Amino acid sequence: MLRDENPNLRLARHCLFIKDTHGVFSEPVDPEELPDYHDIIKQPMDYGTVRKKLDKGLYPDLEQFEVGVAIFWNRFLECDLLLV
Repeated sequence: MLRDENPNLRLARHCLFIKDTHGVFSEPVDPEELPDYHDIIKQPMDYGTVRKKLDKGLYPDLEQFEVGVAIFWNRFLECDLLLV
């Protein structure tokens, strides 16, 4: 299991999470605040979920960690496009 002990992984994690300075993407979207979100976004992902999975060693390898981060970025871009 991939864990946070690898110095390169710790650096990557730090760089990813430091960018969310206002904590906007730090937790899953609350369906009470955005009731249509899960109708539009079929595979939600956020920094907090990526971080928790990494902390618990739930990514079996670096490739799966990359997939989690890619899903997050895709959700971010989809939401950004919906706001335009």
